[in-house]
Amino acid sequence: MQQKITIVMAALFLLCSSSTQAQQQPVKMKGMSLKQYKTLIKSGPDQWVLVDFYADWCGPCKRMDPFLEEIKKEMGNRLKMVRINADSNTLVCNELSVFSLPTLFLYKKEQMYWFNSGYTGKEEILSHMK
Repeated sequence: MQQKITIVMAALFLLCSSSTQAQQQPVKMKGMSLKQYKTLIKSGPDQWVLVDFYADWCGPCKRMDPFLEEIKKEMGNRLKMVRINADSNTLVCNELSVFSLPTLFLYKKEQMYWFNSGYTGKEEILSHMK
């Protein structure tokens, strides 16, 4: 008797989970495309491009904001800073495998030199731009 109950419960579980999956809508990606992103990372021959994927709710992102602005000011024309809100740009995040925040990508001549996922300090970032 207990075995029959187990089989019936398992069958009900499978039926319920498959009908729930059928009702789910596909996730709609939003924001810029990969082509648009590639346009953003273009720069002059001696210019670095630092891309910062962030979110307004992200604590480590907020802690990094002040020194990212300092880096931008210190580097002047030698750095192009691009900030991308991950919540508003799920398409490009998915394409670039940005799954944690903050995530930084550093480019020169459209080639990636360095990337980092998670909090990192100002000195670490600057050390890669020498």
